[in-house]
Amino acid sequence: MPVKVDLHRLETTIRKYELYPVQKNKILLYGSSFFTNWGYERSQEQLSGIGGEEIATINHGFGGSTGEEQLYFYPRMVRPYEPKMIVIRGCVNDLGNGYSVGEAADMTMRLYGYAKADFPDVKFVVMTAFDFKSAPQRANGTLPEKMAQYNRIMRYHAQKNPDMWILDISPELYEDPANVGTYEGFKDVFVADGLHLTDEGYEMMAKFFKRELERILAE
Repeated sequence: MPVKVDLHRLETTIRKYELYPVQKNKILLYGSSFFTNWGYERSQEQLSGIGGEEIATINHGFGGSTGEEQLYFYPRMVRPYEPKMIVIRGCVNDLGNGYSVGEAADMTMRLYGYAKADFPDVKFVVMTAFDFKSAPQRANGTLPEKMAQYNRIMRYHAQKNPDMWILDISPELYEDPANVGTYEGFKDVFVADGLHLTDEGYEMMAKFFKRELERILAE
């Protein structure tokens, strides 16, 4: 698979994370701008208490990252932290940088393979690919279907691997659950670009993440 991005373009962000102390046996949030915009300190504060730990999570999101970059920086951003759980947000930036659905899914599964080889007991949580309000207007309107294909592949793998879970945030973003997938009737939790969340959106996500990650830890 040819590399389609400059693997060094996000080096500055990675170095900023390396200024924080290495904390092991936490829940590692890893992936794109959904996590980056949540913020290292804010996400840690809002997700405090999961599993009975005051500091339960480490946020290593780096905005705009593809699966290729998540694999490339794995030795620095994942392995030293020996996480008990990894929550990965991927796919959307892969599609935006010319990777196919199959390639995006393959990179997620390669990351899963890395993690299981290093940490056999790690719980691997894949967020569904969901591009919020802006999705129908991106990639000539084909993005929602491509993300749906990725999600189907990931659900298939989760069924085959008991240490893999799917985390679907999309129902949380609609006023009426019946509208999920229609890209209509969203809650007012988006900034102007229709892609990223407001502060209120992250407060909502914090409640959802705490509930769902507690559930997965208990399984």
